[in-house]
Amino acid sequence: DVAAGRIDVFATGRIAAENFMKNSPLAAELKIVGDVYGMKPAGVGLPKDDTELKPKVDKIIEELKGDGTLEELNQKWFGFTVEIPAA
Repeated sequence: DVAAGRIDVFATGRIAAENFMKNSPLAAELKIVGDVYGMKPAGVGLPKDDTELKPKVDKIIEELKGDGTLEELNQKWFGFTVEIPAA
């Protein structure tokens, strides 16, 4: 709709907006404005009764944060740091 001139503005998530700006021929004519107005945290689904898997997943995430791999992946795929709230 933006490309067709039907709308001048739209709201979307940051990841979608950044991706659109990277891949759109209109990127030079557009800009992302405003502050984040909400967050939608994502999670890893685990069986409720599995007490062994969660600590392993948590440990791997912490290792990825600690050695910089998580930030490298953030920059590669999103172009910015995706904040991960504490569980």
